[in-house]
This record gives sequence, structure tokens and C-alpha cells, in this order.
Amino acid sequence: MIRYIIKRLLVSLTTLSLVASLSGCGNLLQTYLPSNTAPNEGEYVTDNATQVVSPDELESHESVPENVTDDTASSQEGLFYYDHLSSDDKKIYIEIYYILNSMMEEVTVSTLDEEQLSRVFECVINDHPELFYVDGYSYVKYMVGQKPKEMTFSGTYNMTKDEANEHVKRINEYIDTFAESLKNGVDNTDDYNIIKFVYEYIIRGTDYDKNVKFDQSIVSVMEEGRSVCSGYSKTAQLLLNSCGISTTVVLGRVKDGEAHSWNLVLADGKYYYMDVTWGDSSYTLREDSDEFSNSLPEVNYIYMLMPLSEIEDTHDFDHPEYMPECLSMEDNYFVKEKLYFTAVDDQMLWQAFNNAYVNEKEYIMIRMDNPECYDNMRDHLLKDQKIFDYVLTRDGSVSYAENREQRYMVFWL
Repeated sequence: MIRYIIKRLLVSLTTLSLVASLSGCGNLLQTYLPSNTAPNEGEYVTDNATQVVSPDELESHESVPENVTDDTASSQEGLFYYDHLSSDDKKIYIEIYYILNSMMEEVTVSTLDEEQLSRVFECVINDHPELFYVDGYSYVKYMVGQKPKEMTFSGTYNMTKDEANEHVKRINEYIDTFAESLKNGVDNTDDYNIIKFVYEYIIRGTDYDKNVKFDQSIVSVMEEGRSVCSGYSKTAQLLLNSCGISTTVVLGRVKDGEAHSWNLVLADGKYYYMDVTWGDSSYTLREDSDEFSNSLPEVNYIYMLMPLSEIEDTHDFDHPEYMPECLSMEDNYFVKEKLYFTAVDDQMLWQAFNNAYVNEKEYIMIRMDNPECYDNMRDHLLKDQKIFDYVLTRDGSVSYAENREQRYMVFWL
């Protein structure tokens, strides 16, 4: 169901310039850091202690079974953060994942290094959005005399196992409904079609809301239909990974300095960035934007499968040097849908508007390659009033929105 009732603006060739007021989403986990780089040490440590014990007392601590680590390791291959770790870090990763997945406490891990524990924990959380019940961790270092001999790890959980299982049931219902919709809605053999479906599915089913419970997890999206950037990006990560499309969460800040998260997506063998939160007009048009509350389409495709050159205009990465190159425009929405203009092209415009009418679209959104092209297109469509060659109108007026900074124009049909 369309949340916004798009009112037809009876404005004859009058500019409605929409510049989003973009802000962040609060505290977020840190991104992947290589083994020789320290993270924000202790940020997710909820408790730690050092105890002096006898050698006999060490034998009482539970450990992760060897066969479990071997079986679990193969299932982690292909996950972004796991694949970037050293073999030693991967062993700790498997142990932490097993403990968190089982909601265990006081389990021995194969390290005595608090920094390594912190760094690898963050990698596990970044790879696994389904660990929605984890807030952090605690550890105890055991000493025999003056020598550290063992460290135990405990997850810090924001709910009981029974509560988590109830959430899992509802999450699985969401995923089942999604899977059925995907099966019936698109050609799911094509990466682009699946990504576009996921992008639209999350946006149309979610409203941006800072006041929802569990706002940093998939629970807020899948159960409440309300969330912030972390919930949007983790849900996209989970759904796309479940479809076999490698996706991870990228962390950083928007240009005003607020923390934010978005996605890195591997589509048809090439990397792109995607920001589902910014693609949702309920984020762009919040309470402080009532003036334009019915002035944007529900889904803004600017932020679907962007190259680095596009997203770096508005997003700052915490650690851009660890991200792969994102140079391709092949699967960009506007390129793929033939809505990306490098020059004014009457034939291409006619085809774009005709396709929109044939497919019974409520609006058409076009994007220009550079500011000069944007200005030329605006002169052609608005100043010279050529828009009426493409838009069917009964009253001699057209409804539209534009943004020169982001080089797009929207026309309601």
C-alpha cells in the first residue's frame, strides 16, 4: 500500500526544489579493521575482570567443541568481514559466533588478547544481522600466579532465549512472506531484479522512526515496520545474502557528522553502494519537512546501486581504504531502466515516458549525468515547455519536483 497520497500539484512549470535534510542514526558498531589496527577498544565490553585461580579450576570452564568450529567455518566463507580476517582471527570468530548463536556465557576462547577479542567480535556482529539479541560482551581473564592462562567470553543479551525464539518466529514469517512475494514478483535469476525488489520491499514496508524499540536491529523492520538506518541496512543485508547476493553493512557518517550505515552490494560481479534508508521518503520527509510531505515518490532510486563517485558526495566512510573499488554504473537504477541522460535526447525521453505509461507508473524519475546536462534538460523540458510533448495532461499543468544538486527530476503522470 502506498503510504503517501500523491496530490497532483496544479503548478504550471513552477519549480519545487527538494533538498533532503539528512541526519544519522546514533551509535553504531565499528567497521572491519585489519589485525594490526586497534578499534575503539572496549566500546562493546559490558564487563571485564581478572581472577587468580589454581590450575585445577581452569578445567571447569566450557569450551567450543572442535567439530563445531570445523563445521561452522565453511558456512562463514563468503561473508565480507570473515573473509578479510587472518586464520588466527577466523578461529576466534568461529568461537564467538558459536557462543552468541547459542546465547552462551562463560565459554573459553582461544585468545588472551583483549584487543583481538574486541575486533573480531565486531566482525561477527557486522556479518550476522540475525544476532539481533546481542548488545555486547564481557570477558574474564584467568591468571595462575602472575601468568594469564585462559580467557572466557560471554555475550551480553538484551532478551532471554524464550523471547529471542518468539522474535525468530515472527522474523521467519516476514522472510517467508518476502520469499513468496519475490518468487511471484520478479525474475529472481537476475541480481539487479532481486536487489531492486529488496530495496522497494523494505522501503514500502518500513517508516523511518527513531523511537521504535530494537531500532538497531532487523526486529524493528520485520516486526514493527519502523526503524533507523541500522535496521534498514541489516535487513537488506540479511535478505540479499539469503538470495545469494553478497552484501554487507558499511559504517561511517553523513556530511553533518552523524553516524550512519548503508550497504556494499556485489551485483553481477561488480560492487556498488546502496542506502535503503535514504531511499525511503519517510526518512527524507519527516516531521520537519511537512511542507513537502506529499511531494516525493515513496521510493527514491538515487541511492540504489551507486558507484563511489556518487555516494562520497554525501557519505563519509569510517575506513574507505578497506572497501573494494566501486566504479561501475552498469546496474545503477537509472542506467538499467534507461532513465540516465548524458545529453538531451528526444527519442530516449519519448521512450522513457512511454514505458512509464505502458507500465502504469504514477511518476517518472530521470537523472542527468552532470550539472550542465541537468541545466540543458531543464531548459528543454520546462523553459521550452517540451514536457508537454511527453506528459498527457488535461488542464495544461504538470506536477513535478527537481533537485539540481542530485541532478534528478520527477514528473507525475
